[in-house]
Amino acid sequence: MRKVIFITFIFLSSCAHFIGPRELYYTIMPLKKPEAPHYYLEDLYDGLFTGYDYVKNEFAPEYVDSVYVMIEEQYRKELLELGLPEDAYQRREVIKWALYFARHANAKINARLKRGAPYLPYIKRRLKEEGMPEALAYLPIIESAFRHNALSRMRARGIWQFMRSTARKYGLRVDWWMDERLDPYKSTDAALRYLKDLYNMFGSWDLALAAYNAGEGRVLRALRRSGGEDFFDLKRYLKRETREYVPKFLALVLVINNPEKFGTNIIMPEEKEVEFDTVIVPRQVNISLLAKWAGISEKEFRRLNPSFLRWATPPYLRNFPVRIPKGRKNLFYARMRATPRSKWYKALAHRVRRGESLWLIARRYGVSVYALKKANRIRNARYLRPGQILVIPVGPGLGKRYAKRSGKIIKSGSGYHRVKEGETLWSIAKTYGVSVKALKRVNNLKTSRIKPGDILKIPKRSGTTEKSRFAHGFRYHKVKKGETLWSIARKYGVSVNTIKKLNHLRTSRIKNGELLRLPLKNYVHVKRNKARGVKYYTVKRGDTLWKIARETGVSIEKIKKINGLVSSNIRPGQVLKIPKES
Repeated sequence: MRKVIFITFIFLSSCAHFIGPRELYYTIMPLKKPEAPHYYLEDLYDGLFTGYDYVKNEFAPEYVDSVYVMIEEQYRKELLELGLPEDAYQRREVIKWALYFARHANAKINARLKRGAPYLPYIKRRLKEEGMPEALAYLPIIESAFRHNALSRMRARGIWQFMRSTARKYGLRVDWWMDERLDPYKSTDAALRYLKDLYNMFGSWDLALAAYNAGEGRVLRALRRSGGEDFFDLKRYLKRETREYVPKFLALVLVINNPEKFGTNIIMPEEKEVEFDTVIVPRQVNISLLAKWAGISEKEFRRLNPSFLRWATPPYLRNFPVRIPKGRKNLFYARMRATPRSKWYKALAHRVRRGESLWLIARRYGVSVYALKKANRIRNARYLRPGQILVIPVGPGLGKRYAKRSGKIIKSGSGYHRVKEGETLWSIAKTYGVSVKALKRVNNLKTSRIKPGDILKIPKRSGTTEKSRFAHGFRYHKVKKGETLWSIARKYGVSVNTIKKLNHLRTSRIKNGELLRLPLKNYVHVKRNKARGVKYYTVKRGDTLWKIARETGVSIEKIKKINGLVSSNIRPGQVLKIPKES
């Protein structure tokens, strides 16, 4: 008999290695008995899934009793309300995730609870009104981590992760102008209606949750194939994400509601609902103006009204509600009445010229053709006529950038440059005598891509005076109309190749207004080197060391020595140090 018991014990212990993942080898809670300071999760699994009496006899009774009883009570009180059957083997996945959360996910759960604290009171109140389990309030923790702007790889959005089609089915508006999936309050109402419909369809909350994740059709097909009645019967016919989705959520509820018994440091934040007033706006208004009427920043206004995507409210809305901070309703209405309606809505406008297309206009203003069509309600891009006025859509935070394109004149010397057709960052940097890196830095550009009409800030050059320019052995020439590289080279007595090398030109093509760097025609003194007794001379076409030595009164050997020259070969544009004769 003893041999049978011993062999059974060895077999069950080895099975644990196949049942649990690697996470099972972490300790969860110290025991009260000093001789056995820790339990392994593997042992706790064995106890829960191979028999309660076995665990009670093998390990510390006071600890195992408390954990087992706690789990049983919790299932009866909350988890069974969600539709989970009373079967220890089927609860294996739930306990696995509960112990994993207790060990590894404390910080993440705390962060998500804190992020959801402003919305949890509203969600719980609505669940109570609908007669639904309060535990469903924690579903956004798994869905979106309570991020209102969360976007999944399947393009589901919001704290409840609605797909576009499902959102529209349950009354949420999703279009180019606005996306009510981003609104935590409106999306909550829609999500509860959807969950309730799923519960009425399947008759249990575990199947309703599986359908919320995978879709009704997939769960119905899995039910038909399995012939079962609950989630665990059809589990193997579902994709992996859904197989883990329901146990994860049930385990999360278990851990959040019993932090002390699981030995976690999960702290329930103070659930203080955001207080706000609702005002009615009669027609389309710029978001910046709405924020000004409420006496808050545009960022704060968008936090209260996250469903507005563009620079203004949609043109089709009439007498629609807007949220503002509590206590500012009278101020809002007073400022709204004081503002003429002609100033409520402003946008960039473009008059179509002959030969222009939507693609060309979209490229000029840096927007998509789709955005232009939506903003102007254009169905067919071919029906565009000269003289037609188009509204140019501007997204949040881009108003200032595009306002500079709408006809404002950039004065010369103002420190700004309007990008013209064909210009690049390199050509602009060369024109103003600055580096591409400096241009990108002051304009917060990650790449070198720019568009015609963009306004670029030009950084100040260090040492831009004529004296400092000549101190480095260079002068600058601004290309005039009709000039060529050959005429400029002839004018300054240098070669075309020298100009091309100094300005990194691959071809001889230059443009009107371009700034070219040129070598000095003759030597100049540099103040910082006066104490050293050195002057500089720029080599011209036809110069030789013998000729320069004769003009400066310095021997060829001294010139070669101070410049580190091995031979007497020199080239036009080269700057030579000339020692002063004492």
